[in-house]
Amino acid sequence: MKKGESHADWAISMGIFLVAVMSVLMFLRPGFTPEYKQDVLSSIIEEGIKNDIRVNVEKIPIYIDIIVEPFESKKYSLEFPVTNFPVDDSNEYFKMVNDQNEIIDFSITGMEKNRNIAFAGYLSSNSLNIFYIIHMTKISVTNTDPGEQSIADSSYDLIIGTVARNSGVYSLLLEDLENTCKTSEGYKSLKEKWGYPPNKEFEIYVDGNKICNQAEPSTNVDIFVKEWKDVIVDNTGIDYKTVQFNIRTW
Repeated sequence: MKKGESHADWAISMGIFLVAVMSVLMFLRPGFTPEYKQDVLSSIIEEGIKNDIRVNVEKIPIYIDIIVEPFESKKYSLEFPVTNFPVDDSNEYFKMVNDQNEIIDFSITGMEKNRNIAFAGYLSSNSLNIFYIIHMTKISVTNTDPGEQSIADSSYDLIIGTVARNSGVYSLLLEDLENTCKTSEGYKSLKEKWGYPPNKEFEIYVDGNKICNQAEPSTNVDIFVKEWKDVIVDNTGIDYKTVQFNIRTW
């Protein structure tokens, strides 16, 4: 082997080695802090909020018409089977309300399309009696025994109406989010849960009120603001109103 050839081989080997080292350093980037676009940061918070506090709501009307006379208007318990029940989900996610949006004693058993409904409600002979079975994802409800005077099946006609479907922010989950964000530990846990960079900060406002206030931006930092409107559902699953979210990230 000629002397010049050995030098060339050495140079080639050293070049390959340096390229490999530089590639590793570029991949690992020691001491490097990633940069995030502000719209990415706000999207992380928006998605985290919506995943945590939005629910799907299905409202199933029950119409009961009294067909016997005389009839004493008062509170009764009813129990009846339902075939082709319109919602297929765990029984723990159901509750029942009357036409005044008051939660009433109610139980549901069975699975899939065959269910058995029992509830206690005020029945009037002078008007159509309307009740609603509410199904809300994420919201576990303890069923209770109606335990009232029963009424004969022959005393009334019962119709199950068309299910109405909606979605929105659940008021109690929004309260949970606000309570979590009241402490620095809770704020940190939200960052970890939502995958938000630990070296970045955020604030959350609802209808102009700050509900997440564990960080304050310095005077020389750029703040990105994002807003959107949603509907908020009360604890019955019946009443809706508009709510505005405002998030600030930096």
